[in-house]
Amino acid sequence: MKMEKWDKYLEYNRNLQEAVSVLSEIEEAGYKAYIVGGTPRDMVIGGLEITDVDIATNCPIDKLDEMFTTHDIGQSRDFGIVVIKSKHYYFETAQFRKDKEYIDGRHPSGIQVVGDLKMDIERRDFTVNALALTKEGKIIDYVGGIDDIKNKVIRTVGDPFNRFREDYVRMIRAARFGSLDGFKINIETKFAIRTIAHLVNRVTPERIRLELVKAAGKPGKMFARFIMTLENLDLLKHILPEVSDLKNYPHRLEFHPEGPLVWDHIIKCLEISNKNYLSQLAVLLHDIGKAKTLKFREDGKPQYYFHAKVGSEMVADICDRLKFSSFQKEALIYSTMNHMKWHKILEMKPSKIGRMMDSPYFETLIDVCEADEFSRGEKFMDKGYFKKQLEHALDIKRKWELQQLKRPIRIVDGNRVMELTRLKPSKLVGKIKEEVEDYIIDNDIDYEDQKEVDKLISSVFKEITEGEEINK
Repeated sequence: MKMEKWDKYLEYNRNLQEAVSVLSEIEEAGYKAYIVGGTPRDMVIGGLEITDVDIATNCPIDKLDEMFTTHDIGQSRDFGIVVIKSKHYYFETAQFRKDKEYIDGRHPSGIQVVGDLKMDIERRDFTVNALALTKEGKIIDYVGGIDDIKNKVIRTVGDPFNRFREDYVRMIRAARFGSLDGFKINIETKFAIRTIAHLVNRVTPERIRLELVKAAGKPGKMFARFIMTLENLDLLKHILPEVSDLKNYPHRLEFHPEGPLVWDHIIKCLEISNKNYLSQLAVLLHDIGKAKTLKFREDGKPQYYFHAKVGSEMVADICDRLKFSSFQKEALIYSTMNHMKWHKILEMKPSKIGRMMDSPYFETLIDVCEADEFSRGEKFMDKGYFKKQLEHALDIKRKWELQQLKRPIRIVDGNRVMELTRLKPSKLVGKIKEEVEDYIIDNDIDYEDQKEVDKLISSVFKEITEGEEINK
């Protein structure tokens, strides 16, 4: 059958146009070639953006080298895979193949090149990913993938135990595909995952992180379903035990009507959060510190003192474990550490707000605070108040950034501090400088008035040194 709206896809997607050109060139050389994997799946589902396009062919690699500019991905050539560079796009191109025995839960011990597309299809993970597309837009389906897409079912190609033992990350991928709107994982596939869920521990941290990032890049409701599906499949406790553990910690319904558990709060936060992947991950992790800070008051109600600080330390451990980049790690730590400060932001001194907001991760923090605030429903959802908080923070941030820009010219000069106090370079000089800056910002003093700044330097120096003398 021909792909519905194929001509429209071709008209508006240059990536697809170039892929079709590659297919045509391969076929003109006497070989077969098809678009496979996520592209035909997403086109059948509809409404999903077409990005990466993969190709399968029976054309030998050395022939592809002659016809195109090709690149290897690590040792991909050993597994019959090269990347073809077209005019503007790159296409991962694999030979029709059968995998030999898997020995490490990820890689086959080798491959056998075959001339038959059907044999290549039968080694793939899920039926929805096992479709092929000709350059004319005709769909080839050997395993019932179209019916499974129409019925919104995620099912493995062949025996699920075999498919998952070949590559354990497929269990996480099942949860990711199963979180698509209206989709569900079929019973046999679900049973197999639950039976061998512990084997997900053998997946490398980098691949787990990649799956989490891909899932977090989807709309909030979809990401929430992904997390719930991981939990339902007994995978979450192996991947993110810190999140899974939140099912065991209570919330006070008078403050959290979204549910009696911290878990309920996290899921609701995700459902209303439609931001970038980093913000979604920050929302997921922002309250994990509650698993280590639970105390019960005299009236028996739960309290979580310092959970933001403890949570930020836990986030650092997670980021190290899953090999997040320094940028990702810093953003997730910052948003976890600071999310509770938002509730009192209208009462905070401008200098404290300025220093807190003087971060490249400010927008991630705001996304977390917004989800945290609005997850609790209409009783607490005062959009006007949140807007007031945001406008106040942004106003301080703008003033702070303006002063930061002017700072190299003159605000509080460390050399001037040493000149007036006769101190040598030290932490004390930095402390005086910071306190004078804070006073200037909090009291809207003209920092270009050097006489006034000098008075403040002398005053702060005297106050600090006298305090130190008293404490001796």
